[in-house]
Amino acid sequence: MARTRIAIISYIAIIIFFMLAMLIEHVFYKHMLVTVFTILLSVITIMQMLKFTKTAKSDFDGHVPLNRALDFYSVVFGALLTYWLVKYTPLSPVVASSVVGILGAFLYKKTAVATFCGSFVGMSSPELFSTIDLTIAAAISGVLFVEGKPFFSGVGGKLGTTAFFGNVVVILFKSTPNYQFVNLRFDIIHRIFDWKLILVYMFWGAIASYLTYWFSKKWLHNIVLSSSLVGLAGGLILPAAMPHSGYIIAIVVYCASFAGMTGATRFKKGHLFLVAGAISGLIFFNTIPIFVGLGGKLGTIGFVSSLFTLGLAHMYRYFYTLRHSTPN
Repeated sequence: MARTRIAIISYIAIIIFFMLAMLIEHVFYKHMLVTVFTILLSVITIMQMLKFTKTAKSDFDGHVPLNRALDFYSVVFGALLTYWLVKYTPLSPVVASSVVGILGAFLYKKTAVATFCGSFVGMSSPELFSTIDLTIAAAISGVLFVEGKPFFSGVGGKLGTTAFFGNVVVILFKSTPNYQFVNLRFDIIHRIFDWKLILVYMFWGAIASYLTYWFSKKWLHNIVLSSSLVGLAGGLILPAAMPHSGYIIAIVVYCASFAGMTGATRFKKGHLFLVAGAISGLIFFNTIPIFVGLGGKLGTIGFVSSLFTLGLAHMYRYFYTLRHSTPN
């Protein structure tokens, strides 16, 4: 039980850390509207996380069965393979991770999810991580993946958050010179703020999230493969079709596809995937200057977006029921 409690604390801590970085960025530059949104986002997300931890139960009995060991090594394998593809081939991190996700889905389905999780660790910049650093980060994420399996089940972005935790821990202990979790020299709102740009990100995010859900439900019946294919298509097609903005939009697409991995038991209406994807695009824009080069950041955005959307849906149902149950 102690291990699973540590896993819960790890997930909550990394989300709080992510939110604090986002908040610091916008408080520093006095972006009041974004600051209010970030506070609301943080409160609802953390409340949803606490709600999940109360309902989930761990099946850990003190032993490490074979499937747990396979999951751990699959995370490490997926991380290293993605990292090497990024470092030694022309593939972008999005395409490299997507390729590894597809390989994992076809080669050994039982560990496809773990391999996909590892691929997010491997998306980290080779300028920040050596192979040894990356291996340590993957091992940390692998342990969290195994111990945290019972928690936040069916919430899109959990895999990326798991990867993000390992990478952040390594960066913290490594004390990388000149690395800033929050780049306070870059005021994104005043530098590149444009409602049209934000709406473009939200549009592509909504489409990517819904397509991931739709492909898995109607065609592939495999959520890892669905997200990987959406990411691969975006990573290959968009930069070629839109030379000036396609690369960044491809990242938004991959980011939102993780929100689209949320289970249908969580998002019981299809339009919630559109909402979560759009929110992913919005958060992506507002977090451009933070955690640059760290794998798992996109998944963390997807995780926050999914939890926030769940919170909004619960609030809507509560007030709707309250309104219609009140006598006239």
